[in-house]
Amino acid sequence: MRPTRIWSECLKNNKRKLRGELPMNKKYKAAVIGVGFIGAGSHVPAYQTDERCELVAVADLKPGAAEYVAKRYGVEKFYEDPQQMLEECKPDVVSIC
Repeated sequence: MRPTRIWSECLKNNKRKLRGELPMNKKYKAAVIGVGFIGAGSHVPAYQTDERCELVAVADLKPGAAEYVAKRYGVEKFYEDPQQMLEECKPDVVSIC
């Protein structure tokens, strides 16, 4: 099956989820893996401004990158090992940038 076909099937089966209609009675724990230009410039600020999400951690393989972004944006936890972040923080939503 081609990737575009798989994606179109996902769209058909998950329309509600893909339109951003998340239940408002829950605060989702979010995390970002990869805090380069897109991760730090778009995803981190987006999670921080979305009232449905709490940005709990960031991770990047580049030494010092996650720490820098965490301090700059006030994120409590940062990791150089994304797997460790996923195991410890158990986020509901993850951006891989």
